[in-house]
Amino acid sequence: MNQPLQLVFRHMDSSPALEKNIREQLASLETHGEPIVSCQVIVEQRHRHHHQGNHFHVRLSVQVAGRELVASRDPDAPHKHENVYVAVHDAVEVMRRQLQDYTQRRREGVKVLDQPVG
Repeated sequence: MNQPLQLVFRHMDSSPALEKNIREQLASLETHGEPIVSCQVIVEQRHRHHHQGNHFHVRLSVQVAGRELVASRDPDAPHKHENVYVAVHDAVEVMRRQLQDYTQRRREGVKVLDQPVG
């Protein structure tokens, strides 16, 4: 990654263990396609209803080769994330698939000439 990771926690305290987990998971993305220019992660605790548990929203924004890819795990979806580590993991997996798809599309877009032009 060319630029340092931007890591933002909203409505919750950060923890060294969570930060380490996020950095390790993002490091694994570097091997799945285009080089990552920059990355921003927002981890947000929503709906502080203690009788229902805490729900977490994770938004992952990655800049590659002039394009921004965004993965978001929303707690309002049918599969709510009450564990922040699971929410982060799910967002990283969505981003991994996006990076692989984007890399594949770019490779398919490159035309190879059978004969030299001359």
